[in-house]
Amino acid sequence: MNASSHRSFLSTPRRPPAAARIARSGGVIVGTFMALTAVVACGYLGGDSETAGPATTGGGPKGTAAALTTIPAAARPPYTVPGGFPAPSSLEPVRAKLTEIGKIEGPTAFTTRPGYPNYYLTERKGRVRQLTVDQQFDRDGKLIRTGLYIERGYVLDIAREVSTDGERGMLGLAFSTDGRTIYVSYTDRDGRLKVSSWRIFDYSVDYSSRKDILTIDHPRTDRNGGTLAVADDGFLYIGTGDGGGEGDPDNNAQNPKSLLGKILRIDPQGGLGNMPYGVPAGNPFRDASAGAPEVWAYGVANPWGLRFDLVTGDLWVPDIAALAIDEVTKLPRDGAGTAGRGANLGWNALQGNGVTAGKTTPAGAVPPAFEYAHFGGECAIIGAGMYRGLALPGLAGAYVYGDRCTGQIRGVLTDGVAVFDQRDLGVSLPPNQLAGWGQTDDGEFWALAVDGRILRLDPA
Repeated sequence: MNASSHRSFLSTPRRPPAAARIARSGGVIVGTFMALTAVVACGYLGGDSETAGPATTGGGPKGTAAALTTIPAAARPPYTVPGGFPAPSSLEPVRAKLTEIGKIEGPTAFTTRPGYPNYYLTERKGRVRQLTVDQQFDRDGKLIRTGLYIERGYVLDIAREVSTDGERGMLGLAFSTDGRTIYVSYTDRDGRLKVSSWRIFDYSVDYSSRKDILTIDHPRTDRNGGTLAVADDGFLYIGTGDGGGEGDPDNNAQNPKSLLGKILRIDPQGGLGNMPYGVPAGNPFRDASAGAPEVWAYGVANPWGLRFDLVTGDLWVPDIAALAIDEVTKLPRDGAGTAGRGANLGWNALQGNGVTAGKTTPAGAVPPAFEYAHFGGECAIIGAGMYRGLALPGLAGAYVYGDRCTGQIRGVLTDGVAVFDQRDLGVSLPPNQLAGWGQTDDGEFWALAVDGRILRLDPA
C-alpha cells in the first residue's frame, strides 16, 4: 500500500540552549521552534572500516573471521531472560562502561535471531552483517568462554537500492519467530519507506525469495522512522516517521488514514492472493473506514527504537519529536497479549505533556512515561529499552537511553506513569556518535556508534 506523497520541505535544525530534564507531568506549551530531530542527523554518515578486515560482497558460505573479544562465561550467563528482580529504589550505585566488541561501517540496527546464537546488524548503506557467537565447552559440558566474530561476508547486500540522503538508509532489522525469514526496512532511491523480506539460510539469504512487503511514499529526507519488531505471535510492528518538516506540516501523525507517523502491525506471511501481507484481526481499523487497516497506534513523530519488554511484553516507544521535547511512552500488554492497540500518542497536537501551540489535546491521548527536553546541547533521545540483564543488577527494570548529540547514557526508574529516579550511568560516547541500540536475549544492551563501533554496556 502506498501513502500519498506531499509537498517537499526540509526543516532547519537549531542549537538547543541549556541541561536535559525529565518531567512527570506539566503544562508545557510547545511552540514552533525547532531542535535537531533524528537519530541520523548531525552528519550521521557512518565509519569506513571494520575490525574483521575487507568485506566480500554478496551472500554465500560462511566467511573467514578474526576473534574480537573473549568473554569469561562465568561472568555473563548466556541467553537467559531474567525476571523477578526486585525493583531498585535508586540508580545512584549503578556505574557502567562500554566495551568495544567490533567495528563495521555505519551500524543502524542490531537484533538476535530465534533459534540461533548469533547477532545481526544493519549497515546504513544497505547491508546486513553477522556477529557470530562461538561458544566453547569443557568435557563436562560447562561453558568455558564465548568468542565473538564479525563475519567478512554479507548476509544481505542491497546497497544499490538504498538511499542515504539526509536521514535515509537501511534502518530496521527483524526475524520471523522461526528464524528463517529476515525483514529489513530501508529508504529506496526514490525516498520511499520500504519493508522487504527474504528466506535466510544459516549464513546468507536466498535472493530469489525476495518479497517486497510494504512501500510508503515519504516526502522528505528527515524523520523516516524505520524500527522493526516482531511479537511472539509473529506479527511485524513497523515504526514510521511522520513525513518530516517542521511540526508535521502535513498532519500525518494524527490522521489514522495515513501510514506515516504510525506504528503499523501486519502479518508478513499471511497475505491472500497477490497481497504480500495480511492484516491481523485485532487491528483497530481493520474493519473500519476511519483509518488504514495496517495502523496499530498513531500520533508519533519519529519512533526510533521500538522495544518489547523481554519480561512483561509491554511495548516501549521512544519518539524523537520535531520541536524541543522528546518522549518515551509505555504501551502495556493487555489481556489479549498485545500492547498499544489503537493508542494515540499525541503528536503533533501534543509534545510530551504539553499542548503544541494552536492545537488541542486529542481525546484519549496516552501520556508519556517521561519527557526529555533539550536544554544543554541535547538533540534526540536514542532509546534502548527496559534493562533485563544480569551484568548490572542495580539497573534491573530501568529504562536505558542516550542522547544523540551529547552521547550521555542514562537510566530511568519508571512504571510507565511516574518517574522515581533518573541518573547518568557514568558512561558516554563522544558527541554525535550514538546511532542506536540492540538488546540480546540475555537482556543486555549493545550501543551502536556512527564511527562503526559495536559496544556492550557492562559494569564499570
